[in-house]
Amino acid sequence: MAETLFMCPPEVLDPPGKSFEELRIDDYLHAYRTTGRPPQPFVAHTHPHRAFKPYPEKSILQKLHPPTPLHTPTISVSVPVPPPAIPVPSRPANPAALPDAQNFFTTTFDGEISHCICSIPTFASFSPEELRYYAYLKGHRTPPRSVQLAPFVPSTPLTNSTTIMFNRPGTDTPASSDIMMSVSAKPEFAGHSVEELRLAYMQTGKELTSSEVFALSPPPSRPTLFASTGGGGGAFSRPPTVRQF
Repeated sequence: MAETLFMCPPEVLDPPGKSFEELRIDDYLHAYRTTGRPPQPFVAHTHPHRAFKPYPEKSILQKLHPPTPLHTPTISVSVPVPPPAIPVPSRPANPAALPDAQNFFTTTFDGEISHCICSIPTFASFSPEELRYYAYLKGHRTPPRSVQLAPFVPSTPLTNSTTIMFNRPGTDTPASSDIMMSVSAKPEFAGHSVEELRLAYMQTGKELTSSEVFALSPPPSRPTLFASTGGGGGAFSRPPTVRQF
């Protein structure tokens, strides 16, 4: 069992119990009295108490607490206990050992459910990007038929009872419904984003629904292969002032 070693001069513990700073002051006083100069950074002392050596913890306890008939000091050394090793299944680090079909399923660790394919021991040595790369390398752009896909659950369509306009609070909605705090969540405005609706309001000076915005928008002109003589929008159109060859 390892024992603690104190890397300090033993004289600190001996009478008169001088500290590191006090020992250095003694070096300065001795140097000025004998040479008139400050001491060297390292003073070679011949005194055995000034010799640097590791000081065992056992010696310190025996010196600070000498044994008595009624009291015998006990030395206890705390050793950190490593946590128990968690058994880890075999993980193939070789890409050739990966199965042909990458079946995904949720895994549970300490009560936490993981929805990542890297949590499965078979694929734990690879990232999702690497797994996708090796799947493409085998020609699987879509999952093979042997892969069991989770059933698709369609989302609940939006209705008037589950949407609310942002600047119209206080609308009565069921307690279990979701409240969408966006004007684009209402069916009459669902065809445009918030920015598009704001731009239409700035151009017309009134609030427009998506159907009204579509009615005001001119139909896009289909570009032609060759430029027209006017200012048309052909793919190779030029201004009318430029002569065409």
